[in-house]
Amino acid sequence: MIYEISLGDLNKDYEPMKSTILYAFRQKTKFQLNIDTSNIEHISMYFLYDFSKFLFSLKNEKQYLEKTNLYVYNEYVYYLLEHFFIYICRPIAKVQLFLYENNELKYLKSFYPW
Repeated sequence: MIYEISLGDLNKDYEPMKSTILYAFRQKTKFQLNIDTSNIEHISMYFLYDFSKFLFSLKNEKQYLEKTNLYVYNEYVYYLLEHFFIYICRPIAKVQLFLYENNELKYLKSFYPW
């Protein structure tokens, strides 16, 4: 199963994103996430901190998440997410971070759980 999540205003979209991820885990079947961040221009540190706690809480769950694809269209958001997965919180499954510029792939970076 693939779950599509579109993020824009994190004040509105953040909690529904977490709910979608929890719902997917509760189905107890393998799944993937495709997260589109094309409408995000800024991410506050609060959301990064809270999301790291959220991911940490999922590390104790049986892992049904196979992979997450993050589609990013803003270099600031790309580097913030890159640093998030390197320094703040290791992913619970493979994460592929795609940066698009002018509708062309500029960077692709993969992160793996330990």
